[in-house]
Amino acid sequence: MKEFMGKLSTRLSVDEKDNPTIEACTNILQTRVCQSRYLLKKNYFIGVPANEVRTTSPVSSLTDEQWLELMEKWSSAKGKEVSEKNKCNRGKSMMENMLVQPIEGLDTTISSTEIVSKVLSQTSVASTFLKNAGLETPGTKSTASSEREAQLREKLQAEKQRVDLLQQELNTL
Repeated sequence: MKEFMGKLSTRLSVDEKDNPTIEACTNILQTRVCQSRYLLKKNYFIGVPANEVRTTSPVSSLTDEQWLELMEKWSSAKGKEVSEKNKCNRGKSMMENMLVQPIEGLDTTISSTEIVSKVLSQTSVASTFLKNAGLETPGTKSTASSEREAQLREKLQAEKQRVDLLQQELNTL
């Protein structure tokens, strides 16, 4: 940590002894380590048959011993339990974030039913709950892209109208 703070203070004008700076840098490093471990797990462990999992570190920043410790952690019952809890919590936090976000252009928020539908369709592809409850799942990528295309066309049309009005005003002057 001291090495990181030293490098940071030479590049930026920060006080390496300031508590908020130390806390922020610690948080950044912890988040980065967590994210890099998640990416390692995702790329080299999840979905890989047990007999094909690497026994040596796939990256130079980890020793083989550290890699084996991570694999043991991910393979343990406790590690699997933590992973499932994290998946559940991601869905909960997605829902909570959607509840407080207003709909674009309006002051109202999305209904709870729509939020549950979106979160379930994103977190559990194989879920039949939405179909059984009579709720539609969000459309495919082609539907989303056609909606985006329609929005862009509307914006383009509005911009053309604005330009036409400005041109008419300019002509009258």
